[in-house]
Amino acid sequence: MRSHDKARLITNLNRNENTQISFIVDEYKKTLNDEDKRKFSRIKIDHVKKTIRDTLTNSRDKKSLLDVLYYVWVLGKDDTFLYNKRYTKTKINEGKSLSNNINIYLYEEEPRKKRLRGTEWVRLEKDSNYRNPRKYPMIFVKGTVSFGNPLGLPSQIIDDVENIKQIMIQYQKSLANKLSITQENVNKIQDTLHKGMSKYNEQDDKKEYLEKIFRILVTRELNDYEDDDDINDVFNSFEFLF
Repeated sequence: MRSHDKARLITNLNRNENTQISFIVDEYKKTLNDEDKRKFSRIKIDHVKKTIRDTLTNSRDKKSLLDVLYYVWVLGKDDTFLYNKRYTKTKINEGKSLSNNINIYLYEEEPRKKRLRGTEWVRLEKDSNYRNPRKYPMIFVKGTVSFGNPLGLPSQIIDDVENIKQIMIQYQKSLANKLSITQENVNKIQDTLHKGMSKYNEQDDKKEYLEKIFRILVTRELNDYEDDDDINDVFNSFEFLF
């Protein structure tokens, strides 16, 4: 059950579309219980936002659609409430349809098997001679000479590109058969990891993300993250063995 009263009673007026969409999704998240909040992962949030934006593209009255969506999807208001707000039947139906599509995606689609759940999931065979590093060697952006850094020492800023590149190199080295995965699928993994990395702004969050990815791809420590929906969603997107 959701707690509708935890969201604001009015929509976020006089804002651009992207800000309004973010507001709607953020307020919806407030109404969820703790377990559902955890399941409302970044990938799901991005999908919901895209669904809203795509629907707005073909809408004549975008502001009214966003308002109706807020009242229906977030606050759970009925038709009587919406008619009293002077929204047309067409706009109400449009908003309710969008709300239903979002809920179908979030709650009613047949759940896909979580690829990282448990130890029975089949992975590409690992090279028995590959020795796991004791820890993931984090790579930082090269330092530049400045007043505060006269020796140009490495800074504590994560190098997103180089870290993921090195993880993929170690991942391929760890495989028993280096040709068991195509370059196209290697590229898909790498691109998806870059997209996941871009969602984090804090350096500590980036470190944690990279360490999880390394332990899943290279050292095969899957069970540590079986309850991490963000990580599961990343690997669920791959429709091939890795």
